[in-house]
Order: sequence, then C-alpha cells, then structure tokens
Amino acid sequence: MKKENHKTHYINGLIAALFFFTIYVIATHAHAGGGGIDTSPPEAITTLSVVTSGQNSVTLQWTAVSGNNNGEYPTPLFAQGVWYSRSTIIPYESPAEGSYSSYYNPTIVPAPATPGTVQTATIPNLTSGVMYYFRMSSNDGTNPTVIGNEVSVVVGQPSDDGDGDDEEEPPQNILQPPPASTDGVGASAGTIQPREAVFSGKVFPGGRVELLVKNTIGADYLFLPDTRVSVDATGTFKVSAKPLLAKEYFFALKAKDKDGRETSTIGFPVDFNTTQKFEKTDIFFPPTIGSASSVVSSGAPITILGYAFSNNDVLVEFDGEVVATVHTGSDGAYSHAIESGGLSSGTHTARVRQKLPGGELTSFSQTHTLRISSISNPKADFNNDNAINIIDWSVFLTAWGSGGGADHTRADLDGDGTVSISDFAIFLKAIVVE
Repeated sequence: MKKENHKTHYINGLIAALFFFTIYVIATHAHAGGGGIDTSPPEAITTLSVVTSGQNSVTLQWTAVSGNNNGEYPTPLFAQGVWYSRSTIIPYESPAEGSYSSYYNPTIVPAPATPGTVQTATIPNLTSGVMYYFRMSSNDGTNPTVIGNEVSVVVGQPSDDGDGDDEEEPPQNILQPPPASTDGVGASAGTIQPREAVFSGKVFPGGRVELLVKNTIGADYLFLPDTRVSVDATGTFKVSAKPLLAKEYFFALKAKDKDGRETSTIGFPVDFNTTQKFEKTDIFFPPTIGSASSVVSSGAPITILGYAFSNNDVLVEFDGEVVATVHTGSDGAYSHAIESGGLSSGTHTARVRQKLPGGELTSFSQTHTLRISSISNPKADFNNDNAINIIDWSVFLTAWGSGGGADHTRADLDGDGTVSISDFAIFLKAIVVE
C-alpha cells in the first residue's frame, strides 16, 4: 500500500510540474500586442553561400532573417544552426541515421542577428578533398523549424576555381588531368588514353547511385565529378570515374531510394598499375529496408518497407527467419506487415534480399533494428527504458525550443520539425496514461 501511495504522490507531483510548465509556455509565447499564440513560422535562410574553403574548414555566409514570417514585427530568430553532410541533406532525417551533423555551438555559429545583417561561420574539423553539403535551420522557439537553401564545396578547394565557370574541380591528389594536345590543334594519334573505371548494373527505379573512391583501404572516400547518377524507370545504371592515376584504388558503390534509405555498400579494389581500364557489369544492388516506425507498441503491426527491382520477389527475414515473400510493383516498392502481439518486448532485427527471375539471390540489405515496447506511446520513452518518467521529462525540457540535435529529434513527438506545445500535450497524455 505504501508503495502505491508513493507512486501516486510521485505522479501527482510530476503532473503539477507539467501543468505549471504549460502555463509558462503559453505565457512566454504569446504576442505582446494581442495575447495570441505565435503561429507564424520563421523565415528560411535562403542566402547561404560558401566564402572560403580552407584545408580542413569551410566559411559560410548568410543574411539574417526574421523569427516571424508575417513581416509585421521583424525580430531575430530564437535559434539558428548549420547542418552539414557528405551527401545531400534530407531535412528532418535523424542525424543518428547518418543523414547530417549539425552545429549550434555559439562559438562556431553566431547567435541570430537583426534581420538583414550579414553573418558568417567557419565550420571546423572537415576532411580535405571531400565534398560537403550545407544547409541552415531557422527556429523561432514555437513553430516548426524551417530549412534553407543547400550549398556544397570540396574542402581545401576554392569555391570559384578562377577558370571562368562555377564548376568545382576534382582534387588533384587522386585525379590526373587529361594529356595535353601535341599538335596545337587536337589530340595526336599517340595520345595516351586516361585510366578509367566503369560500373553498371541494376537497382530500384527512381533512385540514385553514387560512386566513391579512395587511395587506400584506410583513407577517406573522395568526391569525383559526375559520379552521382539518377536511375531510370527500368532500374539500370552506369557510372564511371576518370581520369585516374597509376596506383591502387578502392571503389565503393551505394544507392539511395526515393525516400532517402540507402543500400549497403558494394566494394571493388582495382590496381591501375597493371590495367588501363576496369569495367564491372551486372552489378545487382540489394534492396533498401526501413519500417513505418522504429518503435511500436506491443500488439501494433510492424510494417517493413523499402525498394527493390521492379516486379520482383523480395524475401523478408525477421529475427533470422524468413517470414514472407512479397512482390514489388513497377516502382520497386515493397511492404510487409508483421503482427507484434506474440513477440517479446525489446529489440528485433529485419533484413531482406531479392530473388532474381533465374532463381539467384542478391546479397542482403542492411540490417534494420526496431523495438517493441510494452507502453502505450513508446515515442515518449526517450531513453528507451520501457518507462515514461522524470528522466524522459528531463530530455523533453532539454529539447524544448531547440532546432536540431539528437534530443530534438527524439522529443519531436508530432514530427513537425520542432519541439513545441503540441509535443508537450502528447508527452503529458503519455505520462498520465502510464
């Protein structure tokens, strides 16, 4: 009995704290003139540009924008941040899934200035010779975070190479320039053909294939021009890299579907000391895999989904056992629902592979991990301990009003890009139920 009273007092005290926080939120986000809640989203930073690209850093520049987008009372943003990645950035995809990293540190990204002010930030600790992509986020502390334009640059290479165009030139430590003409007019009959690597095969329609290269197994992958190609409706692709030096390389291919999920990487070591051209055909990518939710309540269906070849069979494996064979449509999409009622709470794994018309099996997809929870709203269990308590409340408070980071992603319960009063209402309901 005493234990139940203690729990009752604990929950009542927490609910009281949540109630007073609600009053605080409503008061601090009311307009000074009208008393209503701010529903006007912030402006997007659409003027982001690259100023300089140093050996291991990039300096960005932008014009400060207003925290309210109605133009009536322009005020500075509540927060702004720089997102960066080695591939194009998909807004709101979790940083934990490898989409992007972010900086909100005021020693790197300055606090939002008066709208119209030109600001700069130097992003450190980047890898020289690698292509990076950048975006900026705008947050007014109440409404969904807004994402601005994307810029990209190879670190250590000027953003304008001075040759009269705006194209980025490849890193010279991995590529060699094509041989110069010997007759003053065009290439001579004795011109040496550049070394080249060519890859082709099949993947899901509508995706993208990227070719990466590095000099040694332990080095970072480097950007090469024209090595990101779109996949046509038939699912076929062809991508190449040239000109290359006479040395050993390691090439890696990966594909991304139209929803942003990536395949596992396919690698090829090539020694160009002994060959002039390397060509690999009939490369068959494994499918991509994901789920409608990474955490589900016990009894709710688990939906496994992704993309594979069009009009093809996909074998679904759950916890090491093949549980279904599903057929893709013309766009390569597949999905399969698994009942979770008879499964234990905790972590489970899924992966898929496809069966080709001739009976051959492709390699497996990446292993997808998901969790079955015994609580009614597992999204509010931020630390994944199968309980909603004061620890989760602390995570929510830390994420309140933020515009990015792991805590922000977890606490954004309604998925609108910011942690605000609507997320608080969801969290309050979940903690009362539990």
